[in-house]
Amino acid sequence: MPEWFIQGGPVMWPLLIFSFAVSVVTLERLFFWLMEKQRRDDKLVSACLRQLLEGQVDEIQRLDAAHPDPGVRMIVRGVNELPQNPASRIENLAVNELQRMARGQSLLDTVITMAPMLGILGTVLGIIESFEVLNQSGVADPQSVVGGIAEALITTAAGLCVALLALLPFNIFRSIQSTEIIRLETIGTDFLSAIQSSGLFDPAPKE
Repeated sequence: MPEWFIQGGPVMWPLLIFSFAVSVVTLERLFFWLMEKQRRDDKLVSACLRQLLEGQVDEIQRLDAAHPDPGVRMIVRGVNELPQNPASRIENLAVNELQRMARGQSLLDTVITMAPMLGILGTVLGIIESFEVLNQSGVADPQSVVGGIAEALITTAAGLCVALLALLPFNIFRSIQSTEIIRLETIGTDFLSAIQSSGLFDPAPKE
């Protein structure tokens, strides 16, 4: 290990674990969103909605309910619920997609909060140790005390660096997730509007 890491004290180890966890989650989420972008099929979604407006569901029913695009899955599974109300089915699918997209974000959020606090804790412990040295040696060797305080500040810097390492991907992935949620909400609204306009589903209770 580098000398500065050893000088930081025991708090550096959980910070190292945090940085490793952040790197793993960032790479996994990056791969996830790149794959989601490739799986998106906006043309097929638009075609399905046009068919619903025309009251045609045969071609949609032939599509795979496990289609890679969550928007297409929402439409197919909603059609399979007809003539029953598909709203609850669509809502459940949206909740599942939200959980899938948000995976790993709680860890990043935790690191953003805890890493600086651990860094400050390490600094406080280092300063306490420096004052103990001062108490034992008096003012005969103030340089050792100053050096000890400087070393203690390493953990604060390390904690802030780890937090920044988590903050950037957290904000990026949350922004991408918000965009995808808006897309799914739009598809769900357009789907319900299409099946009502075409008469495939009548929300009014039958007497």
